[in-house]
Amino acid sequence: MAIVEALRDGSDVTVVLVLYDIDQAARYADHMVAIKEGAVYARGSPEEEVTEALLADVFGIDARVERTERGPRITPIRAVHTDEAVRTVEDSNGRQRPYPVRSDRS
Repeated sequence: MAIVEALRDGSDVTVVLVLYDIDQAARYADHMVAIKEGAVYARGSPEEEVTEALLADVFGIDARVERTERGPRITPIRAVHTDEAVRTVEDSNGRQRPYPVRSDRS
């Protein structure tokens, strides 16, 4: 990310990144776009747009959002499940993780 920041800061270049790490995106972005089901859900600065409600609705997570000098810091708490059945699977580190199973395929 240091190279990307140096490129952005040292030239007249617009940098566009697609990140799936919402915490990293919130720290480095000047402007963010959250997409849900193929449509723009929210857009603006991370300070304005990254909220606990957005994280629950778009990403399906219950998380705490702390405002810092570098931008929002996101601490995930748990997955939010509504109409889906959930089972656990073992990840590559041997930890149990929730794995949603759509009810029409379970």
